[in-house]
Amino acid sequence: MLLNFSFENHRSFLEEANLSMVATKLKSPDRRVDVENVWTNGEVRLLKTAAIYGANGSGKSNVIHALKRMRLIVLRSSQIASDDEILPSAPFLLDYASPEQTTSFEVIFLLNSKIYRYGFEFDVNAIVSEWLYKVGKSTEANLFLRANGQIKLNAFAEGAGLEGRTEDRALFLTTVAQLKGELAKEIQNWFRNIRIISGYGEIPERNYTITCFESGKLRQEIQDLIGQLDFNISAIRCNVPDISDVSLPDFGDKAPSGFKEAFLESLRHERTEIETAHTIYDAERNPHIYWLDLKKHESDGTQKIFALAAPILEALQTGRVLIVDEIDARLHPLLTQAIIRLFNNPLTNNKPAQLIFTTHDTKLLESKSLRRDQVWFTDKKANGQSKLYSLAEIRVRNDSSFESDYLAGKYGGVPFIADVLQAFEAIDDAVVGEE
Repeated sequence: MLLNFSFENHRSFLEEANLSMVATKLKSPDRRVDVENVWTNGEVRLLKTAAIYGANGSGKSNVIHALKRMRLIVLRSSQIASDDEILPSAPFLLDYASPEQTTSFEVIFLLNSKIYRYGFEFDVNAIVSEWLYKVGKSTEANLFLRANGQIKLNAFAEGAGLEGRTEDRALFLTTVAQLKGELAKEIQNWFRNIRIISGYGEIPERNYTITCFESGKLRQEIQDLIGQLDFNISAIRCNVPDISDVSLPDFGDKAPSGFKEAFLESLRHERTEIETAHTIYDAERNPHIYWLDLKKHESDGTQKIFALAAPILEALQTGRVLIVDEIDARLHPLLTQAIIRLFNNPLTNNKPAQLIFTTHDTKLLESKSLRRDQVWFTDKKANGQSKLYSLAEIRVRNDSSFESDYLAGKYGGVPFIADVLQAFEAIDDAVVGEE
């Protein structure tokens, strides 16, 4: 589980931003929310879900992009170094100094009932610093520290002798994991198990859901989930095409290993027909099953739920972190609430999994289904810098109308519509003056 993610000098964020999943001592008006939405294990109290609000362009997606970028580097830094690529740095650009400064990422997370703090600082040319700590009740134990071109091991025996084998553009953690370091591999797998999804446009996870459904891995669960969300769908079936006779282009000798197989798999998914069963009645009111093509005849919302079904179910069953950008796009507010309840409810989420999402759905604020520390905002300053903060940091009454107050601009993170209207009024006045 994730306790905290912090980053600095990435995209629209220049100063350090912190997204905390640690439950505060604040109480909700509804005691049930405090009990269900918080997972407790000893002294650790963690939130199961977090919502990020903000105006378009305020930096919501950049919070998610930062974690996605950290995950990419943890998983691929050794390959980046071996291929002589530059590191994917994306510093804040609206400042004279920041493009030349380093970017830093750090996570605090729970792994095998132990808490670790891991992070690194980098630019396009090198990993400048890197650190790993094991967090105790009152102190931290440093496992390794990389700084000034040196790697110092304290309690990280699996990394012994590998300090000199770590490339400048490779993380020490990734290098050790690649060479079978047990803890390093477990930490790398923790990052690998984070699933980050864009909730609008064509959702690539549709192919993964098709694979799970076709193999039978989550077939019944997918059907049950969609049926419970009241789409009037009684069954789902998958028609897989035979592509054995497909004429393939010449990929050449320079095609990466496994590229042909991946191409065929993608083609098979693209041509796979997913059909949904609906009940219709004849003149004598006898029921009959009628099958519809999901992609051609079902709504965008139904298609999105199908695409998200396997990632949602897998996260709940295995206790993973699921992150969805624009979760409410193309979904009715009640469907969005239903997905969030799946993660907050201990009956459906007992591993537990975590859901972090960006949204514009203000009804979630009024539903009182989220604690104040589960609600986050992004806002952008006049100089183009984004900031991230929680509703728990704002002095507000528990019985306040959070939706109305947010839309009224009391918490920030809303667009300045009035300025836009004034601009149009100025244009109208100028046109009238010319006449």
